[in-house]
Amino acid sequence: MSEKPYKHALGSIELLKSTNYAKWNRNCRCILEGIRAWNIITGEEVEPNAPVGFNAAAIAERAVHTNYLERWAQAAAIISGSCSEEVQIELEGIHDPAEMWTVLATRMDAVSTTVGRMVLLRKFRDLKPTIGKPIQSYFSQLMETKNQLAGSDEAISDASFKTHIFTTLPSIFSVTIEILQSHAGITIQEVMDSLKECECNKAMMTKPDAVSEAL
Repeated sequence: MSEKPYKHALGSIELLKSTNYAKWNRNCRCILEGIRAWNIITGEEVEPNAPVGFNAAAIAERAVHTNYLERWAQAAAIISGSCSEEVQIELEGIHDPAEMWTVLATRMDAVSTTVGRMVLLRKFRDLKPTIGKPIQSYFSQLMETKNQLAGSDEAISDASFKTHIFTTLPSIFSVTIEILQSHAGITIQEVMDSLKECECNKAMMTKPDAVSEAL
């Protein structure tokens, strides 16, 4: 059973695994920015002084220092809490959120290595629709992998992306696919939108369980 996403008041994050670093990075960064802790991660904001004394200036500076420590601790909790159990092992003994971020970028960003990119490319080629699930979830998986490889030597072209869709969908989409293939300049988004519309039309004409069997 898959692990539940990490939930925060500012949003939820799909737990970091070996295959979704780019998505995790994007979602986690949004929340870290939301709590004003991103500059702590990048090192642009450093720990302020914690002065002693009880004059007005010292009290104000201590409040700033306390606020920093609160955001520092929240950032560490968010990063650690949004990692799957297998990934949390990589953070064992690390408490500094900036160091956590660097370690995860080094060890989990598959796109940074040729081997990692080849693994993602194989994952893309092996992806197929899941029985009983809407094709939107399938398209999301494909797009996530395509986006991770964008700009690299293993980048997935639009033509390859469309071909993969056309050759992996079940036969209930065959007529729509044939029509789409006749339009040479059709975009990926247009292909996905047309197929989602086809799925909706089929669902309206067919019992849900029959649609699931067809998929």
